[in-house]
Amino acid sequence: MYQLSVTINNFMEILEKLGLSQKEASIFTTLLKLGASDVREISQISGIKRPTVYFCLERLIKLGVIEVSVKKGKKAYNAVDPEELLKLVHAQKAELEAKENSLLRAIPRLQALAAASPATMPHVRVYEGVVSLWKLGSELLHDRHDLLFVYSGNTVLARTSLAQILKKFTKRRRQIGGSKLYAITDRNLISEKRFREGDTLFREYRFLSKPITFNSIFCLCGDKIVLVSLEKIPQATVIESAPIAQILSFLFWSLWESLGGGEKTR
Repeated sequence: MYQLSVTINNFMEILEKLGLSQKEASIFTTLLKLGASDVREISQISGIKRPTVYFCLERLIKLGVIEVSVKKGKKAYNAVDPEELLKLVHAQKAELEAKENSLLRAIPRLQALAAASPATMPHVRVYEGVVSLWKLGSELLHDRHDLLFVYSGNTVLARTSLAQILKKFTKRRRQIGGSKLYAITDRNLISEKRFREGDTLFREYRFLSKPITFNSIFCLCGDKIVLVSLEKIPQATVIESAPIAQILSFLFWSLWESLGGGEKTR
């Protein structure tokens, strides 16, 4: 009797490893001993409440390890031959292989995602309001890179607060040093005045043939792309990305050279 109890307990453990719950395994072993039985008999022998027995039987039938027949006008349940349990193993093996194949297909994409580390992803920041824009301007000046600008001078000058920032920015740039400004703009009083000053070590201008009125400013400073929106509250979006900055630098200098005034070594 002891040996039989040990064997049943071992068998229960095997069934649980196949994915059956403890109660499902108990019901299956009970039916192996009883043969075809109704729910009342299964409940009495296994010690499991009837509602739970119904629930477990439903799943065991779906798994194909319990068969249903009619005994004296009542449903009777019977355990299949234990060899049929191998089908569970085969099904789990097929499911595992499917998961493995899915993972193998996904690994290259996961590796590509891992390779796109924060160090290589563009870093984006947003600055809003006049005070915030001045803070951004100070950061750019301390980078000591040349500044490449495209903007509508008349649009900027029409905004008093922004014009004051640019005046303050110019003064601060002289104090810090280490950077030169290259600006592509339309003709306006301030830009033409500075152009006539001929201070080409500090700044250079190229003028577009026609006025432009877009309410934004483009600035490139090293690897930082700065896009300033002048609508309502001024807002700057900074994208820090060497590859993006590289192509925008190429486009800027292509436009610069198309406007005449000689070549620039870069």
